Amino acid sequence: VYDCIIGGVKANIGHANHAAGVAGFLKVCKILQNKIIPPQINFTNPNSNLNLETTGFKIVSVPTKYNGSNAPL
Repeated sequence: VYDCIIGGVKANIGHANHAAGVAGFLKVCKILQNKIIPPQINFTNPNSNLNLETTGFKIVSVPTKYNGSNAPL
């Protein structure tokens, strides 16, 4: 089980400057509405120096169902 799924919107819409917080908030709202976590665009593999497999973090590379408890189904 992952404690935190990492994602962003910059890769999808570019630099948002002042609207970055709103864009992130809207992404979370759509995740909660649709129960799907969208993949991080253009992401294939994390940097091996991050050692994500030993942490509570994950980067989603494919659309993932969300069950409401912060863990993919």
